[in-house]
Amino acid sequence: LKVLQQIEQAGAGQKRIAAALHAEAGSLLLRDDATGELVFEVAMGPVADRIRGRRLALGQGIAGWVARTGKSLLVPDVSAEPRFSGGVDKASGFVTRSVLCVPMKTGQGIIGVVQLLNHTAGRPFSEADLQLLEAVALHTAAVIEQARLLTTLRRQIEELDAMNQVASILNSTHDLLQVLQLAIERVTSALHAEAGSLLLRNEATGELMFTVAVGPVAHWLPWRRLAPGEGIAGWVAKSGQALLVPEARADPRFSDAMDKAIGFTTRSILSAPLKTSRGIIGVVQLLNRADGRPFSRADLQLLETIALHAAAVIEGARLLERERQFNTVAARPNLTEDFSGPVESLGRCLEDLFEAASQSSPNLVPTIEKAMERLENLRRLTRHRSRALPDHSPTSSSPGPTGPTRS
Repeated sequence: LKVLQQIEQAGAGQKRIAAALHAEAGSLLLRDDATGELVFEVAMGPVADRIRGRRLALGQGIAGWVARTGKSLLVPDVSAEPRFSGGVDKASGFVTRSVLCVPMKTGQGIIGVVQLLNHTAGRPFSEADLQLLEAVALHTAAVIEQARLLTTLRRQIEELDAMNQVASILNSTHDLLQVLQLAIERVTSALHAEAGSLLLRNEATGELMFTVAVGPVAHWLPWRRLAPGEGIAGWVAKSGQALLVPEARADPRFSDAMDKAIGFTTRSILSAPLKTSRGIIGVVQLLNRADGRPFSRADLQLLETIALHAAAVIEGARLLERERQFNTVAARPNLTEDFSGPVESLGRCLEDLFEAASQSSPNLVPTIEKAMERLENLRRLTRHRSRALPDHSPTSSSPGPTGPTRS
């Protein structure tokens, strides 16, 4: 917001300098750090509304050349200037005759350009005009850069605060689903997203299941499933790579099936995998910045950090639950009695299969022997955990090289 305010103030200043230099039109273009393009942030003149927001490739036209080289340029007659492209004129219907264009320089480099078009008296601009515009551009660049630095600092503070809050939520003693719900709500708010969700992977099927969600259609999402590899979330879960998608419908990996099912419109996406030492267990995903602007690389890095912490908490909770269940079963005094019947019945069936396979299907013998070995391991485990039998108790024989012996 601070940067936008400074740009607006720079625009007002440009209008005053344009009037003082008798220019018919003018513009202020800022460099997009992500793409390197120049964006018409401020425009004045008869076709201002048609060019505001347009983009130029670095090096394209006079403005692109100035931004790339860092050199000011005075062009008395564009028809004799090979660096003039005329693309913006064709798109807007404006006719450029002469140009003043100067770079906006800071200690970090070239952040954009300021340009004025067509002297209202019909004559070319002068060297004195160029020097005055250079002084204005230098001051404007300093003001915008200061606003950017303040915005960056404020953002870093907000991100640290968000990470601390999310970490506190994830490390709380609440129910896991409640913890994840609170965490996704805080992340969605911190990154100014319209909607967010956390999907967990089904180990048996590979599907992703919406576990918690926040946003205008959140109530439609929990327990819905995505097939393995489906959509952006499926791609992230399969590849293990985080993804920033500024234009969802321009990305071939995007699937609008979920949008159609729940009545939502996805424009931009941040998606990060939930990684543990055992692999990918899910995905956390944010949709559509609430202010209409695209997500940034900094947003994605913050989401990746939070996803890593969330994955560790989820995996830890799962391991604790498995240990609790195992201890509950193992602590039962009649464990051996509960299992001995089914285990011995299964053992007899395997022995019968072994005898039949030895005569008619020798290729099945190794598989059956392996099953019998695992069954014997289960017998030993139940005896050890329940301590129901003394150490000198006779045990069932393992299958020998010529076949099994009944217990």
